[in-house]
Amino acid sequence: MRFDLYPQYGALNSPPIFESFRLGLLKAKQEVGIADGHGDAAVIWSVLWNGRMRPNRNIWTRYRDLGKPVIVLEIGNLIRDRTWKIGINGINLGSYFNQQGKDDSRAKELGLKLDNWTMEGHQILICGQHEHSQQWEGQPSMGIWVEQTVNNLKRYTDRPIVFRPHPRCLVRTRNQISISTGDFTSEIKKSWAVVGWNSNPAIQSIIKGVPAFVSNNSLAAPVANTDFKFIESPQRPDRQQWFNDLCWTEWTQQEMEMGVPQKLIASYLG
Repeated sequence: MRFDLYPQYGALNSPPIFESFRLGLLKAKQEVGIADGHGDAAVIWSVLWNGRMRPNRNIWTRYRDLGKPVIVLEIGNLIRDRTWKIGINGINLGSYFNQQGKDDSRAKELGLKLDNWTMEGHQILICGQHEHSQQWEGQPSMGIWVEQTVNNLKRYTDRPIVFRPHPRCLVRTRNQISISTGDFTSEIKKSWAVVGWNSNPAIQSIIKGVPAFVSNNSLAAPVANTDFKFIESPQRPDRQQWFNDLCWTEWTQQEMEMGVPQKLIASYLG
């Protein structure tokens, strides 16, 4: 199978990840092209069609229209700057491969574990994301979404609502709500629940033991909530299987250079 890599449209921190992925493809006995357009699959960085990564949208569209898969590399959520997401045709629920029904061996190998569920926070934390991302396809502007979300939440709770915008997506809203200025870890500790659509904060929230409210295509959806009428009594299900599987969605550079995820991808795609 031939994989066509597009490292020129990656984020500033992506070159070593692309290189590790390229080396691993060769290790897995796969063919590699660099931006030649002749691959059986494309490999791009992120699904954020903005800035340096804007040209990736045309690559995504061209390959998907041809029925060819797009491998997405992205900054990781489990161990920042050590593990990296690798998904097929996206980074949301259903966009990964070969990760269902796993045991806890990989979580232990990475030194990761779940925090206990909490019931201590007082605020509702809304986390925005970049509206130019493929993850946001079909949604209104971020400003409108925030207004709608705040209004819906106020039907079911009197808790203070805090909005944490994506750092590179400025949002204007008519709602008089507080804007988060602290780091995410601090905000999580103060939160009764986190509200997002399908980006990383909800995943981090659930790992930290704070319930999340998300869309049905969020990677957090299997252990999160989707209906605001339960904002005062969110479900706190068993998360271990979800977490075991989540640990198979991210990989270290060393694993990439050994071709571990690449072999799984090639086998999955047949």
